[in-house]
Amino acid sequence: MIKVYVDWGVMSQIKHGQHPELLQLLQRKQQLYVIYSTSHISDILVSHNGEEEQNQRIKSDLDFITSLTDNWCAHIAENEIMIRQRNPHELFDDRVDERSEYGEEGPLSYLSRLLEPNSAAHNALQQYLDSPITEAIASGYSTPSAAAGMERHYPGLQENPSMGNLMKISWLKNKEMEETDAYKGMREMVQGGLGLNKDKMFAKDDPFAAIDKLYSNIKELTGFDIYNILRNDNSPSWFQDISHNYLLLDVHGYQQDKIKVDARNKDTMRNTIDDGFHAAFASTCDFYITNDSRSANKAKQVYQKLKLNTRICSPGEFVIYGNQSLVYDDPKMHVRLWCSLLNSPDYNESVVDDATWRTYLLEFFLFDYFNKVFVVFAPENKQPMIILSKNKPTNYRITTELDVKAVIQKTNTAFDGFGTERIDPEKVTSLENLQFKWQVEQTTFRLQMMNGYLQLYMDLPDEFPAATPETNNTQDNV
Repeated sequence: MIKVYVDWGVMSQIKHGQHPELLQLLQRKQQLYVIYSTSHISDILVSHNGEEEQNQRIKSDLDFITSLTDNWCAHIAENEIMIRQRNPHELFDDRVDERSEYGEEGPLSYLSRLLEPNSAAHNALQQYLDSPITEAIASGYSTPSAAAGMERHYPGLQENPSMGNLMKISWLKNKEMEETDAYKGMREMVQGGLGLNKDKMFAKDDPFAAIDKLYSNIKELTGFDIYNILRNDNSPSWFQDISHNYLLLDVHGYQQDKIKVDARNKDTMRNTIDDGFHAAFASTCDFYITNDSRSANKAKQVYQKLKLNTRICSPGEFVIYGNQSLVYDDPKMHVRLWCSLLNSPDYNESVVDDATWRTYLLEFFLFDYFNKVFVVFAPENKQPMIILSKNKPTNYRITTELDVKAVIQKTNTAFDGFGTERIDPEKVTSLENLQFKWQVEQTTFRLQMMNGYLQLYMDLPDEFPAATPETNNTQDNV
């Protein structure tokens, strides 16, 4: 199945009648599933004020998320990103409860109050809160100028350099940034201190190189790594790489967000942080749809820097893609497309251990899952090994049971009428060492799961004329 991440801005517009063609494509649930994340919940939480009229609007928003995504959610669990079905209403209620309970001390102090005094868990948490800040954070005080910057961002930490005080200060600073326009002042201070021309930086072709050059000219910051300050244990390192780089671009003026807080607007640092989280969650999917040009441009720069293969597109761009590539919804057509590809000259070729590998990267998804074809010519084999595989999203290499069952069902349909035995998708009880076969005349098709990769093999009979890298007459034999 194709995984599509749609940010809340686009979801909200769809809910209010915009992008009908996009909605039509996203409802092709036999081909794809739409993913939401806990950042969607954060976007909606901003408008929560406890009033009944607003509560009804929020309920309607959460209902729409359910209808569009079937509750498929990307979220953080035990320092990993999981994709599974979660009810958005329950997630929203949890966030409301957290916000009201944390108070001025933050989540860890709140948790400490919940635990039984002198219990093992309570004592371990209290020991952590009382422990000194890490060496990486303490290094921020290594020079007078760096120490002055630390004091601005973490007032009072130097006097009480404990992890508990750091958590409290960070919590209060985050609340200030979320509820006021304080981030705007901080951003201006950073840009002014660096002598940065924000008009030039706004549309830089390579903003990360420009930022690195700015810092390389400041001797006092030699060896200072802001990422050591920002690191935490709350999410995977790759997730932080994306969200921190995203925020870094905004702080330094590249496609910077508008910050405005008044009676009608509440555009604060929270919006920018959540957009960075959207970019991170979206990297677990094949497509990321957003119509926020500033957010899209920042995400594209981050994806390029980190070599991520999720495709970012606007609603209109995805509609064009979908109308060109999602129209092939007949599995029999997918088999014909697969076979026709084997004579295409559009491949990358390499030699590994005397075997010649041809790799075809596809714009569309065969059986709504595979987007890569391998043809391997090995000297010891008369026929090439032909494999359908997947160029998975960089940050989500898990194949779900839903993916496997959908591929089995489509493969059954593809070979209907050839006398092949249909495979019952419900036979899939474990994804480990999974293997199913379809016999189509003299050709065998094998669906296998190995090392987390689902692949479909086409095994040609030995009596077919031998194919070589030079002649590649495979397609004529299929």
